[in-house]
Amino acid sequence: MKFIVTAHPDKSEAQKVKTDIEAWIKDSGNMIVAEDDASADLVVVLGGDGFLIHNVTKYSPLNIPCLGINAGNVGFLTSGNLNEWKSLLTQVLEKNFKVEERMGLELEYKDEKFGPFANDIYLKHPTLMSSYNVKINSEVIFKNLHGDGIIVSTPTGSTGYNVSAGGPIIQPKVYSLVVTPICPVHLNIRSLVLDPESEIEIEVLHDRHSEPVSLTADGKLLSALVGKKEKIVIRRHPKSLLFVILDHSEFYRALQNKKGLMK
Repeated sequence: MKFIVTAHPDKSEAQKVKTDIEAWIKDSGNMIVAEDDASADLVVVLGGDGFLIHNVTKYSPLNIPCLGINAGNVGFLTSGNLNEWKSLLTQVLEKNFKVEERMGLELEYKDEKFGPFANDIYLKHPTLMSSYNVKINSEVIFKNLHGDGIIVSTPTGSTGYNVSAGGPIIQPKVYSLVVTPICPVHLNIRSLVLDPESEIEIEVLHDRHSEPVSLTADGKLLSALVGKKEKIVIRRHPKSLLFVILDHSEFYRALQNKKGLMK
């Protein structure tokens, strides 16, 4: 097999383990290739969930799956910790893993398309409440929705900002889109779980001081200047995201142990 090994640049322990892993892989009769080599079979990612997401969205369009090994804090999406790397990679070499295809998001804004995004896309005013119109497949669902913002998440991202805002947890293999208003004024407003082929249009109406709202995807600010009457469109990305899942991985146990949920 051909491996890419990448480590978070700000984590010294991950950088050290990267060297050990590369030597071990070579000694096992496999190959280490450069990070831009599209012929790689698998990427070993040493870092937290954010660094894993960054690499999954980078390599999935090249049909290269990623295995996450946690060098961060929570590591909800990773398969194990740095001190377990030899056991984790032994499972890979013994073919005791599967490649799980998960859905990503595509964003259309100002006639330009962005993505794939693995977790979520959201609009939010930095300090105040704003108003939005939300259409799903051209049908108005929320009209003049007043609140702090709106999140659109994937099942993978449903355990992040979405669940903190009161949205539902979705199993990764349940393909769907989740729309969750952030702190809406009206108490009867709830999240919506949508068909994965739905197209979501969000229009910014106004805020108290006519300041633009921010547009963020997978934790990165894309634009701080989404102004009044501007729209974004979110849909399923045509390319699936490829996660390496080891045989021992258990979604609900990870929720309990790493997220402190459902206890």
